[in-house]
Amino acid sequence: MSAAEFYGLSYLPFSGDTDIVNGRFDSYDLSQAIAVTDITARENGMGLLTGPSGTGISFSAYCASQKLDPSQHTIRYYPICNITPRDFYKGLCRVTGTVPKEKGREAMFSAIRERALTFKSQGHPFFLFLDCAQNIPNVILEDIPTLLTGNYGIGRVMGIMLCGTDELRTRIRSTCVSSLYQMICSRYSFHGLKSEECSKYVIQSITAAGGSRDIVSQDVLNALHATSYMGNFRTLRNLMRDAFRIGAQEKREVIDMEVLRSAAAHLTF
Repeated sequence: MSAAEFYGLSYLPFSGDTDIVNGRFDSYDLSQAIAVTDITARENGMGLLTGPSGTGISFSAYCASQKLDPSQHTIRYYPICNITPRDFYKGLCRVTGTVPKEKGREAMFSAIRERALTFKSQGHPFFLFLDCAQNIPNVILEDIPTLLTGNYGIGRVMGIMLCGTDELRTRIRSTCVSSLYQMICSRYSFHGLKSEECSKYVIQSITAAGGSRDIVSQDVLNALHATSYMGNFRTLRNLMRDAFRIGAQEKREVIDMEVLRSAAAHLTF
């Protein structure tokens, strides 16, 4: 019998992609990410979302991208892996539907800016989410101010939201890309779930799967914030996923502190 079946759930919360946008938990971090995105989009400028790894930055950025009005913006979401500048611009050409007339990085760069100008002239300015942006090489970060501005540095042809870990904020504030930091019109640093948010998130996830809040003891709910390393979203999900599996294996009708401690011992980083 699966953990979901044992606890009478339609699916196992905290496992896989169960936090869909429509059923998301509206944490303070998420609400601030959406607010920063709205400001940045209205100004057609540059925004910054950063925080410790595992605090839900990518999920919040995706939710924010879904909240923007597609009739007002041409919205693209571009997650970044460890790539070269050339591969970055090839990927950006792909997500923007740009076909450079010539080969080479400079030709791709120019074609992307021309494409952005077309979007703007049509009344649907381009708004780009660069997720996992801590992986972007410095040479690309140095290019972004030029990519963002119009001819001769006048006006802005597109909006960009940079999303990544605290490493990204540190690099942007460094001398090599300080001009980029000065262009940021709105920013937010993630802090993780608050203590009361941890318990609310767990209860919401269980009830959304058709379960009872009484599956988890009050002692466990009270301990979640500290046990998840001060509300680290990824750690909390992994912790509760393992707690449900361990509880089912041990035939525990209630997830209690003993089960929680066993789950905490299974956490990997």
